Amino acid sequence: MKFSDNLNEFDILDLLNEYHSELRKLKHKTGFVKDRITELEALYEKKLKRNEKSRGQSFAEHIVDDAGNDQESEADNQKLSKHSKRDKKLTAPKKTKKSPKKKRPLLKTSERQKPGRKQQALSLWDQMIVDSITDHGRPTISREILDDITKRATEQGIYDGEEKTKSKLNQCLVKLTSDNRKTLIKIPFEGRGHAYALAEWANVKE
Repeated sequence: MKFSDNLNEFDILDLLNEYHSELRKLKHKTGFVKDRITELEALYEKKLKRNEKSRGQSFAEHIVDDAGNDQESEADNQKLSKHSKRDKKLTAPKKTKKSPKKKRPLLKTSERQKPGRKQQALSLWDQMIVDSITDHGRPTISREILDDITKRATEQGIYDGEEKTKSKLNQCLVKLTSDNRKTLIKIPFEGRGHAYALAEWANVKE
């Protein structure tokens, strides 16, 4: 801040007096503030020391209590272990001798049961042959069976020529009259050859 050159000596003196007065006030206020700061710092240190002492006492008491509790719990555990051992002795079951297991006699090979062989289900061609003989209601020669299964195969869309159909017929007849199957039986027919009949028909005649 720059003062104007228009100030006279009286104005300057007035300003000097005013600023000196302000400076004295500031010095007094500064001393007062410093004293208050010193008092507050001393009070703060006292509070800290007092709090530290109280914390140390409570911590020491807590340690003593924990030690006492540990001793009591250890003593209780020892008592419980003694009681449990005594109870085990009183309630322990007596060991009983186990009777020796009887060994099962081994069966001879001839005495063992042989599992029966499960027959396979009839194939589509097998079923057509059986149905053909069933529909005729009598022993049927292979030529009649061939004509019948040719019609059936054509209707089902599986016909593949006469030679393959004959070969299929012969294979199926051998299988159906075998000892494993016995679905069909051979019966002597007039002239050369055989007729084929259902095995159950022979049982009915007997």
